[in-house]
Amino acid sequence: MKIIFYSLFVLFFVACTSTVKKEIDIPQISINIKESESLKLSTFFDEIQYISLSDSLLIGDIDRIKLYDEKLLLLTNKSVILYDLYSGDLITSIRHVGGGSNEYISLYDMLFDKEENTLELLDMNGQKVLKYDKKGNFIDRFKTSFSSFSFYKKNSSYYWFYNNNMSSDIMDHKLIAYNPKEEKIITKLLPIDKHLAEYFYVIDANNFSSYSSFSFYFCPSDTIYNILDNNELIPQYVISLGVNHVPLWFYKEQYTDIADFAKKANEHSYIYLVGNYAENDHMIGLSIRKSQNIYWSFYDKKSQITYLGDHLLDDYNFKDEILIENNNGPFIVNEEQMCFILQPSQFMSLIKLSQSKNVSINKDILRIYNSPNFSEFSNPIIVLCRFKK
Repeated sequence: MKIIFYSLFVLFFVACTSTVKKEIDIPQISINIKESESLKLSTFFDEIQYISLSDSLLIGDIDRIKLYDEKLLLLTNKSVILYDLYSGDLITSIRHVGGGSNEYISLYDMLFDKEENTLELLDMNGQKVLKYDKKGNFIDRFKTSFSSFSFYKKNSSYYWFYNNNMSSDIMDHKLIAYNPKEEKIITKLLPIDKHLAEYFYVIDANNFSSYSSFSFYFCPSDTIYNILDNNELIPQYVISLGVNHVPLWFYKEQYTDIADFAKKANEHSYIYLVGNYAENDHMIGLSIRKSQNIYWSFYDKKSQITYLGDHLLDDYNFKDEILIENNNGPFIVNEEQMCFILQPSQFMSLIKLSQSKNVSINKDILRIYNSPNFSEFSNPIIVLCRFKK
């Protein structure tokens, strides 16, 4: 049995990073669950906007979420859906499951190429990348010789692929730089641990981030890396979980599968998944699961302060908190804003509580709530938070 966690993906295992940390002074993101507090959005943001996604196409659980300027890209229910970020209007949706040349077997990741104005989809089991235009029309594809869980495009001749622990006769590394035009592997990084490959598979919510630097984060690791132009990995940040850290020996034990590992880790109160990695020049966002509880962590790069909480408080618009649940993730950031998901039932509860306390509610928020078609079965609400300057 394989358990898939879409919004959680970091473990604390890689032995080589322990050596590096002794030789290089690397900033540390310290996470102490006992010090968890409610996260006030006013700490980080100066404006909060609620956007209702069009119900012209009902969506299920959201596996990945990405921002591209004024566009929102979602991966959900074996489909990729592109929305206008600010209106919530549907631009296009792609769902081509099958074995044909313009179809995919298993959809694991997607990206929007702003220069070409195209969508690219990663078929892990089909070992290929498919390209479509904004209307969902098939354009082209290219094959790889390996299975990948996520990817990043630097240009048409330079892609990065993350393979998790998917070891094969031709692929024994997690991270691969690949030239599809020449069908050539440029470089291979991070050898796959054969013991981990026997039981440990999770789907990461995000692996790559590209702003002032090109960063990479994977599971299992306690390190956020920079990928330099010469394809060298340099540790950028280290995450510390204190008493909840998973010791190295624990990973070396025998487990039937990821479910067996998770059960035994929970018995020890180990936090074995820290994930939903999102980064820009100002902050690093992670989500942490301890048993069934989910926490969000925001690390302020300038102050080097880590904020941690299992509740969110939009203290601009509401007096009550939102319990962070699995279906609130994943979240994503760009340089100007953070975007996360609010389920209709959570949104309705916030409104009703505010009304019961005679709290004034923003008219744009009320417009969503009072829409005749809005209900607990509607599509999720997108919460768009603008970073303070």
